[in-house]
Amino acid sequence: EAMKSKKADIVVIPPFAYILGVERANIEAIAGAKQTPGVQSVILVPHDSDIQNFEDLKGKTFGFVDPASASGHLIPKTMILDELGLTLEQLENEFLGDIQFAGTQEAVVIGLVNGQYDAAAAASPILGLLEERGLIEKGSYRIIAESEEAPPTPVAIRADIPADIKAKVKEFLLNYEDAADCLEKGWGMKNAEFVDVSDSDYDFYRNIAEKLNLSAEELLNN
Repeated sequence: EAMKSKKADIVVIPPFAYILGVERANIEAIAGAKQTPGVQSVILVPHDSDIQNFEDLKGKTFGFVDPASASGHLIPKTMILDELGLTLEQLENEFLGDIQFAGTQEAVVIGLVNGQYDAAAAASPILGLLEERGLIEKGSYRIIAESEEAPPTPVAIRADIPADIKAKVKEFLLNYEDAADCLEKGWGMKNAEFVDVSDSDYDFYRNIAEKLNLSAEELLNN
């Protein structure tokens, strides 16, 4: 809304909000904030589970992070739909057993290794963090599927800003020597940098929204 009313010129914005911003607020991506290693969505099972593949998830209790989580809900749900050729209604009402939302990335992984879920979805970086903190044991889970690496977090600028100014802002970001420190202190993104992106990179999220029948209002919450 601030970009649409020209009260803001540039913003770091969640990807689904960016998609809506392109449609409603005339914004465009000029850079992306990318972590190393990149973020993937992973589907996990306990280390001793008999679940080996997507088909084995039938009738199982599945733990997601929360309805608005891309890595912990929307992306992995799309992965299952694509792999099994199901509709969203079939997946939720016929294929999976009980669907539960843990609330946080930490809670869903800890719940899985403690036997609360037969399978769960989370963002890949959380696994190492929980192991480092001693909250889960290494080897207490197995990854049965992982997504492609998600596109960087978009840095968007108003499209009606003069092209020469947009070019200078982009050049500054892509060559900013203190980018890693800025992104860690400002957005909590460790080992991150600004990288070049294009609007088509975010078709990754547009496809998810289409497959999950997400409305514009629902996109605002993601």
